[in-house]
Amino acid sequence: MMRLLFLLPFLLLSFALTGAESEEPRDWLETADRALDAYKKELKGWDLDPPSDARVGNLYREILEFKNSADACVDQAKLDQESAKGKAEALGPSTKGEDPELGKRRREITNEQKQQERRLAFCRLLSLSGIELQSHIQQFRQKTFSQELGTRETPLWKAVSDSFQALANGGENLPPAQRPLQFELGWNSTSLGITALIILFPLAFGLRGWLLTRLKEKGDGPRGYSLGRMYAYRLPWVAGLLVPVLFLYGAGAKPLFAPLLAIAAALLLSPLMQLLICRSKEQCSEGLPVRTLFALILLAATLHLVRVHDYLPEPIYLSLRALVLLLLPVLALWLFNRLSRREDMGLLDAFRKATILALLAGPTADWLGYRNLGNLLLLGVYGTATGAFLFWQIYRAASSALLRLEGGDGAAARFRQLLGYADNETIQGLVLIRQAIGALLLAAFGYWLLRVWQISPADTAVIYDILFNGFQIGAVNIVPLRLLVAGLTFMVLWVFAKWLRRQMHDRWLMNSRLDAGARQSIVTLTGYTVIGAGLLVVLSIMGADFQNLAIIAGALSVGIGFGLQNIVNNFVSGLILLFERPVRPGDWVVIGGTEGYVKKISIRYTLIQTFDRADVMVPNSELISHQVTNWMLRDSIGRVIVPVGVAYGTDTERVKETLLRIANAHPMVIGKSHGVASPNVLFISFGDSCLNFELRCFIRDIDKRYSVRSDLLFAIEKTFREAGIEIPYPQRVYHIAPPLPVEKTPPEHPLPE
Repeated sequence: MMRLLFLLPFLLLSFALTGAESEEPRDWLETADRALDAYKKELKGWDLDPPSDARVGNLYREILEFKNSADACVDQAKLDQESAKGKAEALGPSTKGEDPELGKRRREITNEQKQQERRLAFCRLLSLSGIELQSHIQQFRQKTFSQELGTRETPLWKAVSDSFQALANGGENLPPAQRPLQFELGWNSTSLGITALIILFPLAFGLRGWLLTRLKEKGDGPRGYSLGRMYAYRLPWVAGLLVPVLFLYGAGAKPLFAPLLAIAAALLLSPLMQLLICRSKEQCSEGLPVRTLFALILLAATLHLVRVHDYLPEPIYLSLRALVLLLLPVLALWLFNRLSRREDMGLLDAFRKATILALLAGPTADWLGYRNLGNLLLLGVYGTATGAFLFWQIYRAASSALLRLEGGDGAAARFRQLLGYADNETIQGLVLIRQAIGALLLAAFGYWLLRVWQISPADTAVIYDILFNGFQIGAVNIVPLRLLVAGLTFMVLWVFAKWLRRQMHDRWLMNSRLDAGARQSIVTLTGYTVIGAGLLVVLSIMGADFQNLAIIAGALSVGIGFGLQNIVNNFVSGLILLFERPVRPGDWVVIGGTEGYVKKISIRYTLIQTFDRADVMVPNSELISHQVTNWMLRDSIGRVIVPVGVAYGTDTERVKETLLRIANAHPMVIGKSHGVASPNVLFISFGDSCLNFELRCFIRDIDKRYSVRSDLLFAIEKTFREAGIEIPYPQRVYHIAPPLPVEKTPPEHPLPE
């Protein structure tokens, strides 16, 4: 159920994307001409009255849609022109004495061709006009952007000097603030402050004491102990800051209580930042710089949000800005220097010079008076570093959670049980989920970069168009967003199919009256059906034309007939095995020289585990086209044959009775029930050295054939030994003939004496 709820948003997004396509009106030339004139008129007025960035982006997107419509008009006009040309060629050239109706039809087609030519030319002109308007907007954007970055205002060093001079003169030369700081100190603010003092301080000190008594005082300890100790020492300071915050909040002094609230928030959040940087340790060399830098950034952001520059004279505000821009690179370089010394971040040392220049570029430009350039570099560089850190920590946390889910205990074990997995069972799809999380975080980080580098809507309009409307490669329109949603949808459906198969196999079908083979067939077919339906959904999301897919499939049928014949044969054979079920998982089968148990039946092959625990993958086509011996197809009953030899002269009737008594005494041997023959003893032959008998009996479970045969042999040997029945061994009598006499013949040439 949890995975089904997780799947639902992707399916809704898929159907939304599938149904979001709406065809443009085929004939829009009447409104296009007026819209083009309106665009040109608006662009001419930009030199006198520059628009906002939002308006520039909106107009750029409107012109982009206008150009896309013009391109569609060009394509449609070309098709209509080709259609008219085909009609004219079908009529053929004019001849004397032809039918008047035929001549009239030819003139209509000629007029239609001329009309389509004029339409094509006009659509091309509109497309070129759209390109010119886009170029004009881009040039305007580049011009204004260059002017903004090159504008120099009062340098910060001069503003600091003017502030000191004005303060030395008693503040007479300071310009007034844009907005006066107004607040009212009354009973409401005083009562709120006193109430906070009475409640927060005892609560903070009480909680601090409770934490210190419960937590360890020394050593790093677990993460929870380190975090608890850091919060225990910070709680009184946070309470001390919250009291004036509530007092000033009641008085309506927003510019005063907001910085104090930022400092309190920094005290509460800095332990988490330190644990992330220090890798769950309470103290490390990077802890102090990261805490100080985090507090400074949070304080500066709060001052910017409350528009503190409206309440301060400009030289004072610029002096405060100068102080922040002096401390910011110092703290950032301090933290970078500490991090680059760590073994796991040695790569940072290779970018030391580039990092130093990047961290100093924004504050230096601001100090020199290039305020817009400084803002761009400050927000871009420090925002990029902050975003990279945050998204990397999120990815690490997600990966750690998935690893704990794979083999953890506690909450992870309970969540595994909720999903239907055993303790030591592998969860399918965790790697794909981790990769999907990485892809989503990477896309989110890309959007973050667009925001922190202040990419205007006009600049993102092209990216937006490529992402949502796609681009052409030949006659194919590729939409990246559709591909991304299609990939995520297929991944979710794949995981859902795995979960559904597991639930059906382990829970839903376990208590049914179906045998194991039928359950396995239903589970396998259900999984492939869900995956097949998922492929159709994915193709629909991608905007695939199923008519074209049918043509492509017909063209590929020739290749399937030659190159993929074996694969298709195994696929069809797998379907036959799943429906007819001549073999089932758990059956004892013999296929050629392979004997063992069927472990799995897939679409392409059947996995057989031999008695030596070797896995043999047999193509499904061999199970259909070759002889297969299945010991357990209809039932588990099978026959065991035990050959026995006794010495010549033994009472054969006594041997028969003994063997039958041994067979009937075994619990696995079937007597006269179940429609099979009772145990029987056959006198087979007179052997060379013994009388040959065979004990034949049926057992309840052929899976235990060899163990039952072994038990019978043990019992036969023991009973024969006790009864004095001899089991002979082969004997051979060898007769050695005497050697033949050897005649001596004199040599032809006697040796001399």
